[in-house]
This record gives sequence, structure tokens and C-alpha cells, in this order.
Amino acid sequence: MGQVLDILQRLGVDQSFYYQLAIIFFMLLACKFLLLDLLLKVIRQREEKTVKLEVDANQKLAKSEQFLKQYDEGIDQTYREIKKMVYEKRREIAFGQKSILKKADEEIKLKIDKERATFSEKIQAMKEQNKGEIKGLMDSFLEKMTK
Repeated sequence: MGQVLDILQRLGVDQSFYYQLAIIFFMLLACKFLLLDLLLKVIRQREEKTVKLEVDANQKLAKSEQFLKQYDEGIDQTYREIKKMVYEKRREIAFGQKSILKKADEEIKLKIDKERATFSEKIQAMKEQNKGEIKGLMDSFLEKMTK
């Protein structure tokens, strides 16, 4: 320890050195309480806010992804329901058209049968008339031939 004091005296260090050292220590201590603690507090608050905002952002992102998934499922479900409804309506329309066509076909067949029957009656009547005329002509022809 004696050598250290000897070196300090050669450098010109006296009792004021200890006072200067104490003043510097108190200045650093005052700066710590006045500036550094406040700065550290602000930094921690910002970090907490940032972490909190990041956690909130992650939660909102997860929630938005969940909403997107629900939306997509709803759209898909609605699409399937609409497709099924369209298929059923087409089927009903096709069935309705088939029944309409069947009815029209039956009506046409009935009309054809009626027309055929009336035409057959007309032909039969003409045949009878022609037979009568032919018989009359034959009789007159025979009379003329026999005379």
C-alpha cells in the first residue's frame, strides 16, 4: 500500500482527489436516479407495449384467419346448396316438360285416331256411294247390252 501512495504522490495526487472521486460518484448516482432509471423505465414500457401490441396483432391475425375460414366454409356450403337447388329445379322442370310432352302426345294420338275414324267413315261412305253408282251403271250397262 505504501508503494501505491508513493506513486500517487509523484503523480501529484493529494487529498482533493478523494473529494473529486466522491463528487464524481455522487454525480453518477444522481444521473442514475434522474436519467438512467427514467430512461430504463421508458424503454421497458415501450418494450411491454410493443410485446403487447405484437400479442394483440397475433390474436387478431388468428381471429381474422378463423373468420376467413368460416367465410370460406359458408361460401362453399351456400354454393353446394344452390347447386343442389338448381339441380332439383332442373329435374322438376324436366319432369314437368316430360309430363306436358306426354299429355300433348296423348292428345295428338287421340286427334289422329279421331281423324282416322272420321276419314275411314268418309271413305266407307264414299265406297258405299260408289258401290251404289257402280251397281246402277252396271245395271244400266246390262240393260243396254241385253237390248
